[in-house]
This record gives sequence, C-alpha cells and structure tokens, in this order.
Amino acid sequence: MDGSISPRIEKIVDLFRRAKVDVELSTEIRKELWTKLAWNSAFNQVCTIARATVGSILDSRVMKLLLRDTMAEVFAVARKNRVSLSKEVIDTSLRLSSEELRTVKPSMLQDFEKGK
Repeated sequence: MDGSISPRIEKIVDLFRRAKVDVELSTEIRKELWTKLAWNSAFNQVCTIARATVGSILDSRVMKLLLRDTMAEVFAVARKNRVSLSKEVIDTSLRLSSEELRTVKPSMLQDFEKGK
C-alpha cells in the first residue's frame, strides 16, 4: 500500500505477462483502488436499476450524468481519505467504457438477473 515495488510483486507481474495477461504495475495502489470503486459504484448500481448494459447507459445523456455524479461522489470520499483523484479520471473512465465495454453487464446486474 505504500507504493513500493517488492520482488514478490515483480514475480507476480512476470507470471501474468508470461501467461499473456495484460497487467500494469502501479505505485499508486490507493488511487487505483478508489478509481475502480468509483467505476463499480456508478456502473453496478445504474446498470442494475436500469437493467441495461454499459453502452445503453452511456447512450443516455441523463444516465451518463448520473454516472458522472456518482463517480464524483466517490472521488469526494477519496479526498476525505487523503487520496486525490483528478476529475479527468472520470472522463477517461467514461470514454474507455464507451469504447471497450459497451456490451458488458456489470457483475451486480448479472447477479440480479440470476436472482442472487
């Protein structure tokens, strides 16, 4: 959590790379965790309530604003926990989701559809 690169993590990254798994080593794990939490908090809830894929939600101006506001709320909590996240991360997350995750049903929606 302190951002240091240990020999153990270098071995793990090497194993992933040799297995042809795309992996990125970060020294800012707290930022990575809060960024992931922001995406999950927004997309899991909104997609489940709307029963829609990521792309369907992003195609709606109103729903996209809801995603943006939800992510911004998580970022505000992150700041209270001394983790500074740029608002550009929200824009990047929404753009990448639109480009790469359009057909994805977040895990919460998948669980909901299975009656969990």
